[in-house]
Amino acid sequence: MPKTQRTVIIGASMAGLRTAEALGRGGYEGEILILGAEAQMPYNRPPLSKGFLNDSVQETELAFEIREGLEKVRWELGNPAIKLNPDRQSITDSRGLEHEFDNLVIATGVSPRRNPAFGSNEQNCLVLRTLEDAHRLRRNLKPGKRLVIQGAGFIGAEVAAMATEIGCDVTLISSSDRMLKRQLGDLVGNEAQRRHVERGVKVRVKSSVASVRFDGGSTGNQVASVELADGELLECDVFLQATGSIPNTEWLNGSGLEITDGVLCDSTLRAMGSDGAVRLNIFAVGDVAKFANPLFDATPRRVEQWNIPGECARRVALEIRRAASSEETAPQQPFAPVPSFWSDQFDLSFFGMGLPHLADRTELIAGELEDKFVLGYFRGQQLVAVCGSGMRGAVQTYRNQIGGKWVGAE
Repeated sequence: MPKTQRTVIIGASMAGLRTAEALGRGGYEGEILILGAEAQMPYNRPPLSKGFLNDSVQETELAFEIREGLEKVRWELGNPAIKLNPDRQSITDSRGLEHEFDNLVIATGVSPRRNPAFGSNEQNCLVLRTLEDAHRLRRNLKPGKRLVIQGAGFIGAEVAAMATEIGCDVTLISSSDRMLKRQLGDLVGNEAQRRHVERGVKVRVKSSVASVRFDGGSTGNQVASVELADGELLECDVFLQATGSIPNTEWLNGSGLEITDGVLCDSTLRAMGSDGAVRLNIFAVGDVAKFANPLFDATPRRVEQWNIPGECARRVALEIRRAASSEETAPQQPFAPVPSFWSDQFDLSFFGMGLPHLADRTELIAGELEDKFVLGYFRGQQLVAVCGSGMRGAVQTYRNQIGGKWVGAE
């Protein structure tokens, strides 16, 4: 009797969940084991910096529906992997147990980047990634509280908007010359900053946090003020570090995989070794996966955009099913998803597709910046992204042009 295959998924994230679903719905007959660092079943993260903070989204609404295809999954929650042994085809979990695999899917995501000199994620010195982080931040956001946010990307801007609407006094610190510049460029950054300032957010551009000062507090680690590089001292009740993320790959040290800024993958999302060889039964999905997208170029990148976990999951599940099948099947096309993203900030409701940070110029292609609009992002004549606010349908009309030569409205 042939041995039953086992697929082990590391990370009970959206990417891990969608991979298991795609395997089950596709008829995969092997065992599926999911190990997750958090104790919760998979949940939706984007609302954590939006409606969850003002109670318009409840915790019960965050959990993903457990859909068809997950009946045979075995869950090990609150039990992360700590080591991969590729020779033994096994992983070791935090309890010291070893799990053998026929296929391994790495879905460990990312963690917030933080400066340890600024304190731990306790009391009023915070980061935002997990449900626990969001609960802690929400408890601290009360009318009249002084919130200082280091980082003016999507997370920082979204929290700034929500906290202002709650009634907090918010200061947003941007290392660039305007907020959202790295994510969406100068035109959108200017307009977003104008609308934030109009609603009372204090934006400090070309600035950085030099130090954080603490008072005694109940445990001796309460942030009392933040000193900027120019010497300005900001009194604060809550300090949030929102300065980006780092991939969760520490547990892969010594595994032989190439893990510089994520798990390097080939065009089928199979992991690459530091020796340049493909690991045929090890895959990466979601924020931790680093892959080249032929829509744009041959440079491998991690893509932290909301549809990428699902796109990765479907492709990896297909590859695992193909490898397990004895039937000859045609080779698949290289993995080339169109990334998409969204962000809500006051009356700005961004929806975009592509990779805006690759652009060398940006043009208004519909509407007006002061109202509803669509921008095109170009690298030479190549359309690398579109993004708009209040014109989702118009943005979607350009989907098929992403990565190609600009030909205008369809």
